[in-house]
Amino acid sequence: MEKNSIELSNDGKTLECVLDQTLHYITIPNSVTKINNEAFWSYTSLESIDIPNSVIEIGDWAFYGTSLGRIVIPKSVRLIGNFAFSSCTSLKSINLPNSEIVIGGISDI
Repeated sequence: MEKNSIELSNDGKTLECVLDQTLHYITIPNSVTKINNEAFWSYTSLESIDIPNSVIEIGDWAFYGTSLGRIVIPKSVRLIGNFAFSSCTSLKSINLPNSEIVIGGISDI
């Protein structure tokens, strides 16, 4: 994925949003520690994503309405926000690490 396909915070630590919503696959840069609220909101082309071990937080509604079929959450993640995977009708599995994770509301997955 090209760097200009995403918008990062000034310090490069927060993935704010995706600018190119035609991509099917995204690799998040290793500098990112947080995926912002609604970062992939209704990004219906997104089928696969690589989340690096640098990410510690996934925001509210972060992947709402995406076409992800499966997601692997790295061990570094400590917080998954409210409804982060709501309305992901293609989602068949979420692999969580063997660590403590605070998970927000998860209804309507």
